[in-house]
Amino acid sequence: MLQNSITFQNKPHSMSSNKALNAYRMYLAAKLHFTTDKYDITEFHAKVRVSRKAFDERNQCSLYEKFADKFDSKLEMAQYLIANFAYGAWGNTDIVYGTAESDQNFKEWNRRKQSLTQVFKTDLSKIKLEWETNNMLPLIHDLNSEFPRVPHLFQMFLGKHITLETLIIIDRFNPFLETWKKNMGQLFQEEIRRIIKTKPFIRFDEKKMKPIFVEFIKEI
Repeated sequence: MLQNSITFQNKPHSMSSNKALNAYRMYLAAKLHFTTDKYDITEFHAKVRVSRKAFDERNQCSLYEKFADKFDSKLEMAQYLIANFAYGAWGNTDIVYGTAESDQNFKEWNRRKQSLTQVFKTDLSKIKLEWETNNMLPLIHDLNSEFPRVPHLFQMFLGKHITLETLIIIDRFNPFLETWKKNMGQLFQEEIRRIIKTKPFIRFDEKKMKPIFVEFIKEI
């Protein structure tokens, strides 16, 4: 998933002496990606400008060195950070403390990645049941909702009834996330950005998923 999204430009010198600094740079790159509109970790190859002097002044060398030791590679570290930011871990350095919640987010990220088709089918079934139970208008009306009305699909996501991954897959076949970003109030912009910023990391077989989505649209 991330292999196709981020490429790292390794330098010839050993990383060991810079392990903590590099871990902090990776954390900062992931944070900037998910909390700002301009920075894209896939375009900048996770590069950020942080001097050793500025990092040393934070007095967090041992924290980030311990965090770096959790992983076998830069890629695994990036996956861990992206998984946590994608799933809403916004605390300043909570992720790098390696809490049980952070570890569970990474585990869940990998579980969904490995069974994405089933995750998508399960979520579509939940959406279909919700629409039928409440006798709602066609899904397209919900996707084009304008503030102050909050789309019901978005409410299902906020309530953790459907996954972020499913919203991204639906958006691939029927784009709506940019419409939500434009139409919805400031209150929800952070959440909308989080979904949009996760899009580059959700890879799937479109030929396999599209018939599932097309059949779902016919039924709902």
